[in-house]
Amino acid sequence: MDEFTALVVIPAVAVLYGVVMGGSTGAIVGFVLGVPVGALLLYAGGDPDDRIEELEREVEELRRTLEEEG
Repeated sequence: MDEFTALVVIPAVAVLYGVVMGGSTGAIVGFVLGVPVGALLLYAGGDPDDRIEELEREVEELRRTLEEEG
C-alpha cells in the first residue's frame, strides 16, 4: 500500500462515512480512527481487502455506538 492511500484516502473515507452516518460527531470519530488505521495499514503491509473488511467492521461498531448514545 502506498503512503497516499494509507495516510490520505483511508482517513478521508472514514470521515465521509462518519459525516453520512453520524454528522459532525461521526466525522470526528472517523478522523480519529481513520488516521491511526491508515498508519497501521502502511506499516502492516497486509492484504488490503482484509484490512478494508476489518475497517468496515470497526466503522459499523462505531455507528452502532453512536446510534445508542444519540
